[in-house]
Amino acid sequence: MHVLGKVMLGIAFCLGVAAVLLTSKLINVRNSWMSQVKQAEQSISGLEEQVAKQERAVRDLETKFARFQLNWSDPHISPATNVEQPTGLVTAQLGQDQGFGVGTGRGGPNPTYEAFAVGADGSSEYIGKFELVVANASVSRFRPTFTALPEEIQSWPQGEWRFWQTTPYAPPARVDKLRDRIAERADDNRALQEQVAQAEVEVAQANDHLDYLEKRLTGNPGAQRIERTPEFADGLIATIFAEEEARDSAAEQLAGLRLSVHNAYNQLLAIIEENRDLTTQLPQPVEASRIAERIN
Repeated sequence: MHVLGKVMLGIAFCLGVAAVLLTSKLINVRNSWMSQVKQAEQSISGLEEQVAKQERAVRDLETKFARFQLNWSDPHISPATNVEQPTGLVTAQLGQDQGFGVGTGRGGPNPTYEAFAVGADGSSEYIGKFELVVANASVSRFRPTFTALPEEIQSWPQGEWRFWQTTPYAPPARVDKLRDRIAERADDNRALQEQVAQAEVEVAQANDHLDYLEKRLTGNPGAQRIERTPEFADGLIATIFAEEEARDSAAEQLAGLRLSVHNAYNQLLAIIEENRDLTTQLPQPVEASRIAERIN
C-alpha cells in the first residue's frame, strides 16, 4: 500500500476510536444524571405522601375539635376584668343587660360560670368555676367556688375574661381532667404542626434540589461559564445535543476522509496500471552483439 494510503487509513482509525470513546462518555454522563433525577422524584413523592398523611391527621383533629365545641355554650365576654387581692373576688363588665342575675335574690341558686382569661396573644387560660354574687345593669361580681391559694390568685391576669355557663364537663371534679386533656391536645397539635413544618421544609429542600437538577439539565443562565465545561451554564441536555452534533460532524468528516482515501487509493491503482501499460509500449533493449555487427 502506498504511504499516503497508510497515513490516511491511520487518521481514519484514530478519528473512529475518538468518536467511540466520546459517545461512550456522553452516554455514561446522561445515564448518571437521569438516575439522580429519578431518585429525587422518588424522594419528593415520599415527602408528598408524608405531608398528605399529616394533613389528614390535622383534619381529624379539627373535626374532633368542632365536635368538642358543640358542648360549649356561647361565652359572655368581659372586656375589662378586675381581680381583688387576696379574696379572689372578680369584678367584670357584665350585668343584667347580658343576662346575668337570673335567680339572684329570688330564692334560687346563683348561677355559676366557667371563667377563662384571654392573654395578649389571644390564647385562653382556664381560671376555674365562679359564682355570680351581684349583677347590676353593666357590672357583676363573682367569687370562686373553689379554694384558691393567694399565689394562684396573684397569677390571675387582669383584662379580658370569658364566662361560660355550660361546658363539656359540668362537674367540677371533671374540669381538671378536661384541662389536662386540653393541654395534651395542645401539645399533640403543636407537635403535629412541628412535624408538618419540618415536612414542608424537607419538601422545600427537595424542590430546591429538583430545581438545581433541572437547571443542570436545562441550563442556568446565571451560572458562570467555565471553559470546557459548558454544561453548568447550558445544561446537560443542550451540552449532550451539542456533543452529539459535534460527534455527527466528526463522523461526517470521517466518512468524507474515508471516501477521499478510497478515491485516492483507486487513483493510485489506476496510475500504477497506466504505468504498466506505458512500460509495455516502450522499445525493447537491443543486444550488444547486434550493435557490434551493425558497426562492422
